[in-house]
Amino acid sequence: MEDIVLNPDRELSEDVLVLGLLVNGRTTLDDFKLTDRTRAFAETLQEFGLKVEEKGSSTILTGVGFGYKVPTLLHIPESDNAMSLLFALASKDTETLYSATGSAEDLKRAKTFLSEVFGVKVESESDSEAGKTISFHFEHVLPLLKETREGCIPYLAKNAVLVNALVLGRTVEMEERSPVRSSFVEMLTYFGAQVQVQTTGMQEMSELERRIAKARGVKTERRVKTIISETKILTSRDYFVPSDPTEACALVILSVLSPAFKGKKITIKNVLIAGDRAGAFSALRRMGAKVDFGTRHERYGTAYADVVSVYDKRLSSRRLAEDILCTCLEEYPFIALAACTADGESILRIPDSLSKELRPRCETLARNLKQTGASIGVYDEGLVVRGREELDAGHFDAENDPVLGLMFHSVALFSQGETVIENEGNMDVVFPDVVRKLEEIAKS
Repeated sequence: MEDIVLNPDRELSEDVLVLGLLVNGRTTLDDFKLTDRTRAFAETLQEFGLKVEEKGSSTILTGVGFGYKVPTLLHIPESDNAMSLLFALASKDTETLYSATGSAEDLKRAKTFLSEVFGVKVESESDSEAGKTISFHFEHVLPLLKETREGCIPYLAKNAVLVNALVLGRTVEMEERSPVRSSFVEMLTYFGAQVQVQTTGMQEMSELERRIAKARGVKTERRVKTIISETKILTSRDYFVPSDPTEACALVILSVLSPAFKGKKITIKNVLIAGDRAGAFSALRRMGAKVDFGTRHERYGTAYADVVSVYDKRLSSRRLAEDILCTCLEEYPFIALAACTADGESILRIPDSLSKELRPRCETLARNLKQTGASIGVYDEGLVVRGREELDAGHFDAENDPVLGLMFHSVALFSQGETVIENEGNMDVVFPDVVRKLEEIAKS
């Protein structure tokens, strides 16, 4: 079966567009084509001064450095990651009264993020023909960071703080136990930002030193400190954005769950496999899936490799704790689907700090996946799933969640019966052309 090339990772694509603006010069993105989602964000950044040129399979960014100008009217992106970066860029100016426009849902997300991360209170709200608008000032204070009960700083807030410190020439320190989605930190370092990551704790001790410390009651918890110092200029460099792991997970799920793929190998090229971003592959391996990585590359400040998968046998149930599931929260529906086919009872535990936020998604998963014949229940910390060897088709409602829509398309290609999928959201924008590739490999 021929190698498969997917879209560039969505968040890294948005991250590099921002750094392309902050570089005073050119950044060439090799084998990179703008999707509708990244194109919309690129057009927003053009108002800040970014120039974007598409040449064949490459995209060339020309930035203006830290002297970019911020428009007073900000268009809120649908992507949470792009929204956090947009506000971080605007936060260098505390004098301007900004207006932000978008749908009611977009502005609700914007107000929450502004309040929780920047301590900003909306000064006014209005409706016009162009849509809903909010107005606000940024305060001349550091954005807020709060470690979750699992010991990590929410990565969107962390990235916003890093951009804020970068454009204002500040030195900022942040400490956490378990960083999640730290690829932006690595990207900043690659482009020359003065960023240091220091790790302290048990991993620096010998076994004897650990035992002595434990006997003395000394805390030896692992801590990771990220320090960004004043950076005068970012370095103009070429960059490569690996393929999106969520899209890759959809194809891998199809190949490892469908007996029709026995003996058929799927190879997905250059997938992002950073440990704190691509935990879905590790989770599937724990369940017995035959998923391997080709040659690992660690260039451009991140890790990527070809992902190779093949049907081997029915998966086994597992208890998957938050330590692994917090590295693949977006792919959680695919792990739930895998559990629906596994032999025995699986427990999929989400981080405590996100249990209230993710409860509706868990309930949606349970309500829909019960139609496949699997037994699935929701509890305070996640899902309990008892699988069955063959899954039935169903009438699924993705409730405008593109990830759920993509997962249901995977189900449709190996379940028994006719599948109906409603309310997929903007799946074709978030995951362009992926369903077609799923259907192609299912027929091959």
